[in-house]
Amino acid sequence: MERCILVCVIGVLVLSETTGHSLEKRKKRYYCSHPQDTLGPPGRLKRYLINKFVKTIEKCENFVETNNPSAFKFYKTFKVGFNDLLEDTKTYYQVSKDIWYNSKELHTFSRKELVIYQQMPNEMIKAAPMLVVAMMPGAFVVFPTILPIAYLYPKLLLTSHFWTEEIKKEVYEQRHIDRIKHLPLILDHMEIACRHIPHTEYKLKMEHIFHKLENSLHPTVEEILEVKPVFETYNFKAEKLSFAYSRHLAKTFGFSLRRSKLVQEGLILLHTDLAIVREGFNSMTEEDINMSCLSRGLNPYGMKRDEKENYLESWTQISKEVDEHSMSLLLHGPVLLALNHPTNRHLLGGKKFRWRRKKKKEV
Repeated sequence: MERCILVCVIGVLVLSETTGHSLEKRKKRYYCSHPQDTLGPPGRLKRYLINKFVKTIEKCENFVETNNPSAFKFYKTFKVGFNDLLEDTKTYYQVSKDIWYNSKELHTFSRKELVIYQQMPNEMIKAAPMLVVAMMPGAFVVFPTILPIAYLYPKLLLTSHFWTEEIKKEVYEQRHIDRIKHLPLILDHMEIACRHIPHTEYKLKMEHIFHKLENSLHPTVEEILEVKPVFETYNFKAEKLSFAYSRHLAKTFGFSLRRSKLVQEGLILLHTDLAIVREGFNSMTEEDINMSCLSRGLNPYGMKRDEKENYLESWTQISKEVDEHSMSLLLHGPVLLALNHPTNRHLLGGKKFRWRRKKKKEV
């Protein structure tokens, strides 16, 4: 019984939000560019009814907040989620328009704009069913009932704009586990490709890097940049990777599995890195820092902010030396910088995890 009452109350609250938007839409219908472009104030009765309606909604909010804080938190989550989804959709549309039609270059966009441009397509696909229901006839009756049901399965039916902090952490951590499982497989491919490097000097430097990774260490930024020419030629160039190799790299970042789009999405990531350098870490919230680390192969949970910034600083030092010809080096960043990090090793199996070379069996 209490659940039924809760669903009804939440439905009324969400319906009030929808009604408010519909009132604004009705005003726009009356707009005329000539001869009149303004509307007169409403009559006394209309003002009284609107004021009464607003006060009633405020009372409902106060009642739910006082008597059922969890329901009020649920309502506020949806209210904020709709606003965030709308704002991100507008940003994505504007950035897409500037890139596709105005030929605006990637370096002119902010970090936030580039992140939204790269992530919103997946969010929009997930939001599509809910938006279809919202546009159906009689949606103002059905929609308030569907929202509480959707909230029972937020990871499946809702975008990240509607998730609580607890759900975000749970989903992002599981997603990160699925991604970093590909890192040892990428190393196997790297080790095989390294055997065919004709240049002895670079081959020895790559062997030194493998030795460190095999002993649960990471190469320094300087050591990584020394082998940059290897990732521009030979068997490490992004366009020359095998299908399986490129798929593991794409899955590590959550990119499209189409090999033709690997470099393109890598370029967006590169310019996002450069935007971080321009704007600085002080302009980023804790969630921004966490999401940046996750998208670059590091599990940030359980780490201090300065440790996360140090990782991003190392990453951006490499990014500043990368261009479209050496994009493969950036795509291997999670392997070279994050594989043996304690927070990642914890997710991969704890202290027992250790990458070993497969010298005889080729992948």
